[in-house]
Amino acid sequence: MAAGVEARRHARMRAIEGALTRLEHGEFGFCVACGDHIGEKRLDLDPTVTRCVSCLS
Repeated sequence: MAAGVEARRHARMRAIEGALTRLEHGEFGFCVACGDHIGEKRLDLDPTVTRCVSCLS
């Protein structure tokens, strides 16, 4: 159980670091799949998301 918690913690940290990198490079808020803007409400809920709603599937 502890290994699962640790794995989730590491995954979350990687996601946060990725968001910070995208912010530094002016890429934050843009979908990595199509390049469109990711909705502001979606980013408010989770600023680490990398895809817009259209590209989730």
